[in-house]
Amino acid sequence: MPICRNSGKCWPNDASVAAIPRAPGPKSNGFSTNPAVWDVHFPYNMRLLPLILTVSLLAASPRAIHAAGAAEETRDAIDAARLFDDGQAMLRAGRYGAAEVTFRTLLYVYPESDLAGQARMALRQAEDLDAQAPVVRSVRFQLPGGLTLEEIRTCFAAREIALAVQQRYEPRDVERARLALQDLLANHGRPAAVKAEVHTVRHAANGGPVEVVFTLAKK
Repeated sequence: MPICRNSGKCWPNDASVAAIPRAPGPKSNGFSTNPAVWDVHFPYNMRLLPLILTVSLLAASPRAIHAAGAAEETRDAIDAARLFDDGQAMLRAGRYGAAEVTFRTLLYVYPESDLAGQARMALRQAEDLDAQAPVVRSVRFQLPGGLTLEEIRTCFAAREIALAVQQRYEPRDVERARLALQDLLANHGRPAAVKAEVHTVRHAANGGPVEVVFTLAKK
């Protein structure tokens, strides 16, 4: 006996459902492919489910939306502060070019940051210092052990050491080169401490070009 509602629409009872023929086919997972059975167990059209979910999301609490926005602003503030701190550390280390890139990144990605004003000032400082930084005029290697210039260049390239003639002089690059040369000597069976000497060729307003010489440290 069908079950009828006040709306006039009727649904079959359990006995009627059992009598509904199922389409032949491979063994199913317990769900019928007959639309009539789906109408019985799921009175609402399943195709409306995505719409229902969308409406539910749009009807989310304004408080929850505000909280999500505040969380994103907090993350942005933390990321901007990290970039600013990295730029300042590069300035202190004499890596003026890298500091410029970092401050420009902060201003481009987070232009509304509270640190934007300080980042602009730091960027100008990095640019001024970079313009005054001396240039490497020559690099000499006075090391025993049969090291070739090609081996040294390959080692520097593998470690991304930017020390080269006509490039900006950065103390960090000289120190990294010194450590790389020590490792290279050790690999050749000649472990020894390497010393780096930096000489200013001539004095000028911009500090003048420099000459870098690597020798063995005296014991």
